[in-house]
Amino acid sequence: MKPRHSHDAAPIADAMRSYWESGMLSFSIPAHGGGRGPAPEFTRWAGEAAARFDLPMTHGVDTRDAAREVTATARQLFAEAVGAKQTLFSTNGSSLSVHVAMLTVAGPGRPLVLSRNAHKSEMAGLVLSGSRPVYLEPTYDEELELALDPRVADLQRLLDGAEADAVMVVTPSYYGTSAAIGGLADVCHGRDLPLVTDDAWGLD
Repeated sequence: MKPRHSHDAAPIADAMRSYWESGMLSFSIPAHGGGRGPAPEFTRWAGEAAARFDLPMTHGVDTRDAAREVTATARQLFAEAVGAKQTLFSTNGSSLSVHVAMLTVAGPGRPLVLSRNAHKSEMAGLVLSGSRPVYLEPTYDEELELALDPRVADLQRLLDGAEADAVMVVTPSYYGTSAAIGGLADVCHGRDLPLVTDDAWGLD
């Protein structure tokens, strides 16, 4: 599929800039009105741009019915950039995305294969979803003295002897090592299981 939009575009940033340049005045959230009146107190330490670009998505950056397709275009561009079929954006950090993913693939009392070197957001996700963890041990490097990512063969052996609704691994690890996602995905998809990856540490 050929891209419909230029990859030089930044749809959300462009729309935020256009909103400010249009001279529109908001009588809704945020209450500071984009800094068009008296400067909000937080601009003393965050700068004027923090107020200018603190805009609502549904009646500022885009319309309530998303007619301008600002977010949809940004998601498509990101999907094309990383070779994904679809991308979704989230707020409040990656922990929220982890929780949503876990609630999507596993329910109360259901088994979820989870790499043992998981982040605390996965532990919170277990509480929220009520799913039952089946731990997949990471590889421990004796020379480097650190835990690496789970190996494909180890996942295969675990699934040979355990029931699971889905598999979740953290990659890259805290130490920047990446799992063999292609191999892990092949093992999961061969059993019709979804594979969820927590990639939060790749952003650091």
